[in-house]
Amino acid sequence: LLLVSAVLNLIGAFKLLLLGIDIWIHEFGHATVAWLSGRKATPLPFGWTNVEPDKSLFVYFGLLTLFGVLFWSGYKEKRRWPMGLAIALTVIQFFMTWGLSADTFDMLRSFGGIGGEFYLSTLLIVSFYFPLPEYWRWDFFRYPAVVFAGFTFLGSLWHWRQIDRGLEAIPWGSLFGGADHIGGDMNQLSIVYGWSDQRIIDTYN
Repeated sequence: LLLVSAVLNLIGAFKLLLLGIDIWIHEFGHATVAWLSGRKATPLPFGWTNVEPDKSLFVYFGLLTLFGVLFWSGYKEKRRWPMGLAIALTVIQFFMTWGLSADTFDMLRSFGGIGGEFYLSTLLIVSFYFPLPEYWRWDFFRYPAVVFAGFTFLGSLWHWRQIDRGLEAIPWGSLFGGADHIGGDMNQLSIVYGWSDQRIIDTYN
C-alpha cells in the first residue's frame, strides 16, 4: 500500500487525476468535526464545506443511532473493532457536542481540513484490515478506499515534512480566495486563534 501510494504521489499525472480525492477527504475532515459537534455539514468535492453554526438534535441523535447500530452489529458477531470504534465515537461525539465552546469548535473546524487528511485516511487504512459486521460489509469498496486513503495520507505526510524542513510553504489561503484569503484554514488558525507558524507545522507533523 505504501509503495502504491508513493508511486501515485510521485507521478504527476496520477497526482493530478486524484487531486479531487485529496480535496474531498479534506472537506470531509471539516464535516466530521461539525457532525461530531452536533452541527449539520455538507462536504462538497470542489473545496467547500457548508457548516450550520447551530447545533442540531437531529444530527446528534442520528449519529448516536448509527453508532448504536454499529456496536450492536459488532456485538452480535463478536467483532471487537466495530464495538470499540462505536464506543470511542460516542464518547468523542458527546464531548465535542456538549463540552466544546463555540470558539473551540470553530478552531477545530479550521484544523480539521488538513487534520482529516491524516485522521480520516488513517481510519480508512486501519478499517481495511479489520472485518466489519455483515450489515456493514464493504468487501469491494475497501480496496479503492484504502488506495485513495494511502495516497492522501502519504501525500500529506510528505508535504508537511517538506514544510518542516523549510522546503515548502504553509498552504495559506483557500482554493478560491487565494493565499491572502482570511477564510483559509491556516489563516484562521494564525490570525484568529493566534497559532504561530511553528505551532501549525509542529501540530500537523
